[in-house]
Amino acid sequence: MDERLDKLGIPPQRPWRKWVMRFVFVGVIVGAVVGFGAYLRSNAPTGPQFATSAITRGELVATVSATGTLRPRNTVEVGPEISGRVRSVAVDANDHVTAGQVLAEIETTQIDAQVQTARANLASASAGIRVARAALDDLRRTATRTEQLHTRQLASDAELDQSRGAIARAEAEVAAAGARAAVARAELDRISADLDRARVVSPIDGIVLARNVEPGQPVAATLSAPVWFILAEDLSALELEVTIDEADIGRVREGMEATFRVDAHQDREFRATIRRIHFASRTVLNVVTYPAELSVDNAEGLLRPGMTATATIVSERTSDQILVPNSALRFVPPIAQRFGGPRRVTPTGPTIWILREGQAEALGVDTHGTDGRNTAISGEGVSEGLEVITGLARDAAEGPTP
Repeated sequence: MDERLDKLGIPPQRPWRKWVMRFVFVGVIVGAVVGFGAYLRSNAPTGPQFATSAITRGELVATVSATGTLRPRNTVEVGPEISGRVRSVAVDANDHVTAGQVLAEIETTQIDAQVQTARANLASASAGIRVARAALDDLRRTATRTEQLHTRQLASDAELDQSRGAIARAEAEVAAAGARAAVARAELDRISADLDRARVVSPIDGIVLARNVEPGQPVAATLSAPVWFILAEDLSALELEVTIDEADIGRVREGMEATFRVDAHQDREFRATIRRIHFASRTVLNVVTYPAELSVDNAEGLLRPGMTATATIVSERTSDQILVPNSALRFVPPIAQRFGGPRRVTPTGPTIWILREGQAEALGVDTHGTDGRNTAISGEGVSEGLEVITGLARDAAEGPTP
């Protein structure tokens, strides 16, 4: 091979050079790998990585959420008390009415005839009383003369007894005539009342929420009590009835303040005050709730009965509290990342974790209410500005702790 290369003018290749080149190439590869590994080790974390947050001081507002429906504080259903045909309807929905105002009338032709008959019967009964009294007066005068004749022995005892018996019968007839007159008077009063009830009037000052009757409509009030009008006393003051979960009922009481929103005015927040909390519970699908009534000022007229509202009741408001994120109370580090190792005793009850020499150390605390995001705490070693662990760093990178 060397002779052929020499004839071609190419210097012969020495074997040791090939091995040198191979060793140099391998050395470069090994050096690159070692250098890259050293770079990774220099940038790798030296211990467990935690997400932390500082303890703050401020006001804690604890709330309870509830949903419900707006309604008038006083609603009255008005309808007819007698049967007949509707003659006229004087009001419509949204009309303002006053107490005693006529809302609708029923035809009274038949009732008018009954009134006239009852008045005639009463007049006849009254005349019967006068006739009975006149007969009684005649019998009394006759009995007086009979007694005088009996005294002079000109009339027998039988005649005297007969005159006295006639007086007794006449007195009974007067009483019977009076009773018949009373019955006739009562019948007239009853029919007159029906005549008055033919006019459906408003019992309150308010507004007509609904009207369910038209002129000419027949009415059979004896079968059921139809509702012609629904009246609300005053829409400037509404009532919000909400249902409070049994887990939250111990945190609310009458007089507490609340705010609520409705879909119709999503940019507005309205205020309310708890007026009454019912003792009786409601159970729906095994969920126990308690109704509560909240007073609402609707002077602007923006709210309407029937609107669905989501209320937030302020159950507790305290100032100058040491506050810690709720995620700090929920966080529990792995045993290998705890200061002192697994033999270190962890406090029982509410616990927060702080960093000590790169590891998590537990501090026992007392809690004093929460607003759903932060919790008021106290305890030895707890102070404003102290960094507490809220999770692992990878959890923080993924997103906030739920």
